[in-house]
Amino acid sequence: MDKQQEANYIFLSHDQPKHNWRIICPYKQQLQFGTPFLIQDTSNGYYMNIDMFNPKNNESNEFVVVLKKNIETTSLWVVYYMK
Repeated sequence: MDKQQEANYIFLSHDQPKHNWRIICPYKQQLQFGTPFLIQDTSNGYYMNIDMFNPKNNESNEFVVVLKKNIETTSLWVVYYMK
């Protein structure tokens, strides 16, 4: 990832200050098993997204979780499922 791309992301690391996260369910559904949800950082409004770690490498299958300002098609929708 080049420096210009890195400037567009906020990477999560173990030494970052504490974050407060908001859980957002579609249609104001209640959070429960099987309900998809987004995770948003309340301090800056950024959403968790998934991006390719090295998009210039066609053989790469590594992904990273990053924070982005808008909800996109790559937004990380989480679903807890229990059998």
